[in-house]
Amino acid sequence: MNPPRCLLLALGLMLPLPLAAQEPVDFNRDIRPLLSDRCFHCHGFDAQQRRAGLRLDTWEGLTQEREGRHPVVPGKPAASELLRRVTAHDISDRMPPADSGVTVSAAEIALLERWIAEGARFERHWAYVAPKASEPPDVASDITVRGDLDRFVAARLASKGLRPSVEADKVTLCRRVTLALTGLPPNPEEIDAFLADARPDAYGHLVDRLLASPRFGERMALMWLDVARYADTNGFHHDNIRTGWPYREWVIKAFNENMSYDQFVVEQLAGDLLENPTVSQRIATAFCRMHNINDEGGALDPEYRVEAVADRIETIATTFMGLTFTCSRCHDHKYDPFTQEDYYSLFAFFNSIEERGVYPANFEQAQAYPARILYRPDDLDAQVKAAEVDLEEARVKLSGSAGAILDEITAWEGGVRADRGVTWAKSRLVEVKTKHGTEVELVSDGSARAKGKRRPKETYTLVLQTEATDLRLVRVEALGDKTFAHGSVGLASNGNAVVNHVAVKAISVTDPSRTRDVEMAWAWADHEQPNGDFDVLNMLRPDAAGWAIEGHKRKGESRTALLLAKEPFGFDGGTRVEVTIACESIHLQHVIGRPRVSLGTAQKALDAFPVVPSNWFEAGPFTGNFNEAYDKAHGPGGATGVPTDPKVKWKHRPDIQDGVAKALGGARRAFYFGRALRTPVPRKLNLSLGSDDAIKVYLNGVEIHANKARRGVAPDQERVVIDLRAGENVLVIKIVNDGGPAGVYYRADAAAEHPTALGPAALIPKDMREGGLDERFSDAISIARSPTYAALSREVDKLEARVATLTKQTVPVLIMKELPKATDTYVLTRGSYATPDKSRPVKRRPPGALGGMLPEGAPNDRLGFARWLTDPQHPLVARVHVNRIWQTLFGTGIVQTTENFGHQSSWPSHLALLDWLSVAFVESGWDQKALIRRIVTSATYRQASRRRPDVAEVDPGNRLLSWFPRRRLEGELIRDQALYAAGLLVERIGGPSARPYQPNGLWREVSIGGSSNTQVFKRDAGEGLYRRSLYTFWKRTSPSPQMATFDAPTREFCVVRRGVTNTPLQALVLWNDEQFVEASRLLAQRDMNAAAMFRRCTGREPTARERTILDRAADRFMAGFAKAPQEAKKLLAIGESPLPKGHDPVKLATMTMVANTILSLDATIVLN
Repeated sequence: MNPPRCLLLALGLMLPLPLAAQEPVDFNRDIRPLLSDRCFHCHGFDAQQRRAGLRLDTWEGLTQEREGRHPVVPGKPAASELLRRVTAHDISDRMPPADSGVTVSAAEIALLERWIAEGARFERHWAYVAPKASEPPDVASDITVRGDLDRFVAARLASKGLRPSVEADKVTLCRRVTLALTGLPPNPEEIDAFLADARPDAYGHLVDRLLASPRFGERMALMWLDVARYADTNGFHHDNIRTGWPYREWVIKAFNENMSYDQFVVEQLAGDLLENPTVSQRIATAFCRMHNINDEGGALDPEYRVEAVADRIETIATTFMGLTFTCSRCHDHKYDPFTQEDYYSLFAFFNSIEERGVYPANFEQAQAYPARILYRPDDLDAQVKAAEVDLEEARVKLSGSAGAILDEITAWEGGVRADRGVTWAKSRLVEVKTKHGTEVELVSDGSARAKGKRRPKETYTLVLQTEATDLRLVRVEALGDKTFAHGSVGLASNGNAVVNHVAVKAISVTDPSRTRDVEMAWAWADHEQPNGDFDVLNMLRPDAAGWAIEGHKRKGESRTALLLAKEPFGFDGGTRVEVTIACESIHLQHVIGRPRVSLGTAQKALDAFPVVPSNWFEAGPFTGNFNEAYDKAHGPGGATGVPTDPKVKWKHRPDIQDGVAKALGGARRAFYFGRALRTPVPRKLNLSLGSDDAIKVYLNGVEIHANKARRGVAPDQERVVIDLRAGENVLVIKIVNDGGPAGVYYRADAAAEHPTALGPAALIPKDMREGGLDERFSDAISIARSPTYAALSREVDKLEARVATLTKQTVPVLIMKELPKATDTYVLTRGSYATPDKSRPVKRRPPGALGGMLPEGAPNDRLGFARWLTDPQHPLVARVHVNRIWQTLFGTGIVQTTENFGHQSSWPSHLALLDWLSVAFVESGWDQKALIRRIVTSATYRQASRRRPDVAEVDPGNRLLSWFPRRRLEGELIRDQALYAAGLLVERIGGPSARPYQPNGLWREVSIGGSSNTQVFKRDAGEGLYRRSLYTFWKRTSPSPQMATFDAPTREFCVVRRGVTNTPLQALVLWNDEQFVEASRLLAQRDMNAAAMFRRCTGREPTARERTILDRAADRFMAGFAKAPQEAKKLLAIGESPLPKGHDPVKLATMTMVANTILSLDATIVLN
């Protein structure tokens, strides 16, 4: 049934007058969106979902005959079946169907009728046709035009009877463009300089200076990192740390150096495939691998490999083409002309990469799962050279200081030997026996060297002969040898060795029937492996793990152990001394390769040996509320051994180091830390302890100290003196936490008679201290006895560590690396990794609707695809980026749906301008700075931002830009502005991510436990608290709460358009967040004047009304703090920045609150 003419006439009258009276219907603007929303789902591109075989997305489908009828008959609305069906009175005949949930309004029906009546002109979707630059339109002579861009905007406004706004004042312009191009506000001096610049092109000079600033690259990188889904963790499961920050540096540098956009695209998609690619070009490809990476044990590798490629496709399609291409993963696209074959043909370009879907949960590998590259920062060589010069100068000073105290040290160590009657006897090695058949040779220096086949285990017996009697000391050495791995002391491939037991037997030379098994009282070694119970005293206990000498880490050094006999031994007439050295470790071939034994006499020596601490071990933690956990005896406090008590489950904690405060897990619980302290004689030991929160100390099962404190951990919070008995003592420290991270600190002060753990080496004369022992001993004694030497030694250590760190300072970065052979790719049924359709193989090619062919001569790989994208005739790439830049500068793109340029996109507010800018962009050589300069120097950009009531009805969203659209700054810019105004901002480009203030416990809430290295957030100190927000550490599962509150994305996927909200939470962040409160204090310290602070933050002077409000607020704050000065001090204690000397707490707190008010004003956080 044809619609009644009176109805169509009435519907036509309901159209907006400008459209009905002035403009012909535009298919792309008016009709395609209507058909796409109401019809394409059932009558569009997707053949599987298409009903009745009818297509309404093509001219052929719209006009073809079907049973004597045509959906559309150009010029004849009454003959058009489409119009009949949308106006049908019979519900069963009407379209869209009643159960579809969509309807066509009366105004839309009238629009369809007008379109058909005007000839039903059909056009290909505008975004799929290469842009062409139209001639800039003429505009009225009284309209300010600073370039052709303004003509397009003014003409659109004029078509609606509107005019542009006047130009903003110079202060507003200076602040607007400075924030837009650098992300930071101008300081008062910069504003004054601009105001004083009388040149006609002063604004242009300002723009040029800003574009040349290194801050420009940081500002633009902030936009791009959302697109690239940059983060510092891998997402998924453990969410471990990823060292992707060199890619961020690449982005900043690319923008600062004005890399052409086509090269910017090519390097990120295929930099590794360029001829002789540089490290920088390979790092650029990290863009393609910034997706989430899974390390969950139960995850399926094929599934997540497909997901990685799918994420890559979505990111690339969204970023560079503005397409919702993922809709084609499971079926043909419902709205746009893309098939599943198109999707997987594009998929094939990125499906032949050296990568896995699931990786092992390994902290080192997680930094950059393969393929990876090792990155060296640009200025690293210069840093290394400078550090080496400093190190050499420090070593010269240290050597001079050592010479000054040499005589003193020589006299001291001589006295140590003389006081104890120590002499070293003459002896000779006469025989060596081996238990397991290792062949040995005697060396002239008295050692025995293993040679030939190496046994898994070995026990040596070295037989010495001496004329000396009254022997008490037995020295066992493990000498390094160039024939062993790395010149080390052990026969294992890594150079390590373990001595399980040493036994000594004396035999009379004159009467061999006279023998004596020598019982040892004590033992000492110059070094012991620290990662377990491997100290030298284990050699005296056959059931212990033995003495591990760590030859695999401290290569090239020899090892020395001294054993002290309980009683003197030796026979008149000569003694054969058999020293049995058992290397029977469970770790195969951990056998010393060149043992040597020396014998000595001593009248007394036990007091020469210091206290020997074991490693730390932990029991627990035990949960419970604070009081319960503090009061309850869980058992470890009464332990009889560490780690030997079978009633306590001790676990090794090598990460707890003496003299270093250790942060522990949060929540309310009790931790127990235990260690053995062994001493040959009774002694007192002075301890410095710290805890977060409460602490108890147990010695040999008895509680000797307790403090129910609530505090953060620090050195010297408790000073405790403990009485050690001779032999083994058990020390247990209990820490009870009342929330937040717990902590423990331990340091034992060296006794005067034992200034260093290497002190017993003084029993050995200087000429016998070989294999590095003398150097280490002399250095340790010099440090202990000379403060000057100690300070110089610390400086040398610091510089040596710096040189070593810099020399090795390479950062792993994940990159793209093509496999030698392309991976076969198939359409995946319903997009599932598990259902590849082998009957539907695909080849690499671009989407058919966009040409389907690579440029002539382009390789059929990612590089060829990148060249296709950046072909000047590509319909989308230039448009999409121009639109993104426009969005960055105006808040909204010319195409509002930045992520979607397809059939479901919003209609461009200025299509002719978008195409004109896109063509100019390509013709400029894809010059990004030139594009931005063109926009920000336009009269359109320079308009005042005052909202105009006369425009509200015609253009309520200001899409036509009759004034500059003021908007809230991004969260990163708000924080950076506060730090900059306060003088706190650290402006250093590049480097690892920083961890500024954030509330405790957030990471733990989303962490799966200790197997994640982002379980506990530990904020930085110093510079790391005040770097630009661009460098804030981004944990995907828990991004910065400051930034998230201001609408920053999680970076788990590509985001090209941030949402913008205004919520009470944002005000709470500005008022109460530690970073903003501290910035308020520093801003107050900087100016102490409300008007000056106001100008520093907003760029302008406060009005008289604003001054009055600020003064009244200051009076109220002053009165409050005067009544409660303790509250002023609490406020000023927030943040790590020091307070100024001699400050008035009440006055400074008052101005801090005024500054806090100013930092949260609309005038501060909004771009006008």
